[in-house]
Amino acid sequence: MDGAWGSIQADWRLLLLLVLLWYILLRTWERNGTLDKWNASRVFGFVL
Repeated sequence: MDGAWGSIQADWRLLLLLVLLWYILLRTWERNGTLDKWNASRVFGFVL
């Protein structure tokens, strides 16, 4: 059986950049009060 079947080629720099952008976006929303308006503990509870 081929070991490459189902494997994913990932660019780890891109993944790190996306996580960093997500963090910055969450911090901005928190500062602006947007997360409170959305009741973020229910909406994003699994992410936060």
